[in-house]
Amino acid sequence: MASASDPNNSTEADCEDGDCELNAVVVGNKTFGADAVTEKKGLLTEASAPETQPRFLFSACVMLSILTAYLGGMASMWVLMRSQSSTAIAECKPCFAPESSMRLNSSDAAPASSGSVRLNSSDAAPASYGFVYTEEGTAILEELLRLVRTQGTRQALVRADQLLTNNRHFLDACHPLLHRLGRTLYFEAGKDGLVNVLGSLLSFDEHARRVAASLVSNGSPGLPDSSKPGAAASRQDVELLMVCNAAYLHGAIELFLLKAGIAGNFQAATRFVASHVCQRLGHEFRPPWECYHGVGHGVVQYFRDVNTRQGLQKSLEASLVLRGQHGTLWNGIWMDHFASTTVSGHDADDAQGALSVCTDANAGNGQGQGDCYMYSPTAFLLHRPRSYLEALRWCERGCDGRSRGCLTGCTSGVGMQTFKENLDNLRLVQQVCKAAKSGLASTCMHGAYGYYSFAFGKKVPKQLCQTMEADELKRACAR
Repeated sequence: MASASDPNNSTEADCEDGDCELNAVVVGNKTFGADAVTEKKGLLTEASAPETQPRFLFSACVMLSILTAYLGGMASMWVLMRSQSSTAIAECKPCFAPESSMRLNSSDAAPASSGSVRLNSSDAAPASYGFVYTEEGTAILEELLRLVRTQGTRQALVRADQLLTNNRHFLDACHPLLHRLGRTLYFEAGKDGLVNVLGSLLSFDEHARRVAASLVSNGSPGLPDSSKPGAAASRQDVELLMVCNAAYLHGAIELFLLKAGIAGNFQAATRFVASHVCQRLGHEFRPPWECYHGVGHGVVQYFRDVNTRQGLQKSLEASLVLRGQHGTLWNGIWMDHFASTTVSGHDADDAQGALSVCTDANAGNGQGQGDCYMYSPTAFLLHRPRSYLEALRWCERGCDGRSRGCLTGCTSGVGMQTFKENLDNLRLVQQVCKAAKSGLASTCMHGAYGYYSFAFGKKVPKQLCQTMEADELKRACAR
């Protein structure tokens, strides 16, 4: 019997045991062979092949078209994604940290990222809170400070208002920059900060001045405020205080309340600001609102400081459960404290305040005091990245009036943090340490060596020591 699969067989095949089911094939959109048909109907023979060629070609063309469209779509999508990626990279360039004017302008300094862009170019828009530490932001702040000192607060705020219309970078960053202006002038004036910062726009009589000073003086209960608030400020002066969302006003108020709170006079100081400042800004909605908003800044800064000090006190005491190891625990506590975001914010500009926790009876109380001083520059350098020279000056300001151990420990900490961030650049560390106060260069370098020893379990390699220029420091490094 002829095979059912033989194409040369022209006779009808016998279908036995359901074999014809196996011969079912699809031709076009019909299925043949499923119902015991003959080979001529069920199989694709030479005679029937020409009839299927047009259908086959049509199907092939359809499939080719679909494949072409798919590949074309994928190519278009790839081009589009590349284009969007380039745009995104271009848009992100201003986000790179700029070189601060406080950094070492040395060829030994770590190179800037190839993607970084100087933020004083017309096409860059720096992040607002970081702008004050750029070269351009620092120059604007210095200009405004100079105007306050030479021509008065009014002229400085008039200048700030002008910059809003002709400097896009200042427009984006004016609020944090004027916060800084108010805070900087407050620090310069000490206990007279509030009345000195605001006095030319809001007059304070002599008794009010004495009350304000007493409220921020440690150990003083604060004089009773029997003075009447002065007259309402002029409309022009109120408008000047509102420049950049009243940031200049906020900077003065927040520091006054923080300092008064630390002195134990928080509630009295809050009432003083309400009556002698906020209530004198007129009856329109915005000026008093901005003033009380500034009070809110001061409230949270004070209570955050209280909670931080309480947290430190309890942490240091809890470490005594491991007597014999508590000193090492204290080291970890102080490192964590100064590396935290609540400490390394703009409060880090207040060097005296940052270092006060080391000896404050309600905070460190001298426990692990050396480690406290050593880690303190970390807060400043997280706030002002790579500003190593300025960190040395920060230590000097913060340790003024404190024991010699404060400046020694803090300077050592600058060396430690500088090397930590530049482990392959000991020459840069040397340049920083040589700028330390007289006699403290070697202390600064020993802070760096100590970090390397803890990080790698060995002394600084001799070949790395040889990269330094100063022979005396080179010898100390190799020992």
